[in-house]
Amino acid sequence: MPALDLADYRAIVAIFTHRHFGRAAEHLGVSQPSLTSRLKRMEARMGARFFERDRKGVEPTAVGLALFDSAQDVLLSAETAERAARDAAEGRGHIIRVGFTQISAQTVLVDALSAFRMRHPKLRLRLTEASSAQLERGLEARAMDIAFLHPPTHVTGLRQKIIHETSGVRLQLCPEGANASVIGYPNADAPVLMTALAEELDDVAASENFTSVADTVLGAIVLSRAGYGQAVTPQDYQHPLVADAPRRTEAPVDLILQTAVAVRTTDRRPVMTELFGLATQAARAT
Repeated sequence: MPALDLADYRAIVAIFTHRHFGRAAEHLGVSQPSLTSRLKRMEARMGARFFERDRKGVEPTAVGLALFDSAQDVLLSAETAERAARDAAEGRGHIIRVGFTQISAQTVLVDALSAFRMRHPKLRLRLTEASSAQLERGLEARAMDIAFLHPPTHVTGLRQKIIHETSGVRLQLCPEGANASVIGYPNADAPVLMTALAEELDDVAASENFTSVADTVLGAIVLSRAGYGQAVTPQDYQHPLVADAPRRTEAPVDLILQTAVAVRTTDRRPVMTELFGLATQAARAT
């Protein structure tokens, strides 16, 4: 026996509520004959009458009363599920997880998020700072929704667009002092900017010079200020910990530092597509 569908349940609730076929049909936006035909089909499938008609109007039978209670529960569950699906598609009802690198925070990140807030002031964001490699893995593991990182990426299934580019990047050793050791970066998580270290800086020509390691530029600066060695940072990197530190600036490194916005190719939520586009627009405006 075919199960009742949502339209059937809506018909039962409308007839029960209005106790009049004409008004119930008007409420549902259908003709009275089509509503009557639907009711007859349901009653035939169930083998029982749902409503009795008399000169006073329409009265539910015992079966009709039971179906009315069930119909209300079914329609409420369907409405709740539909609302949850709509909220998920539009990004409401949960926190959008945004990953970024320290360098990307100094380019277009603020402008992109500001434009997004203007359109969706009630949406909540959770920002996570990490290296590009860590952000890639976060996207792949669905622990991150969108990331501002530095190509090239090494995981599949990402849609990305270059939104900022800097060439002729200058590196600096900070602070320059008696401890000639240099804070290194794990190979798997090294910022893209540091890939040219071995060739560009005589002080770190060999990996043995790396006494301590940090996952981020800020981590390297913290170690350097604690006396573990010198941190290699971009010349224009801004942070209070390096504001008063003696620094030695190297010649421009022959590389192009790119910043990209990336999302999973399988994430087709409109809100994520919109944030991806706003990041691109913010880049064009700078």
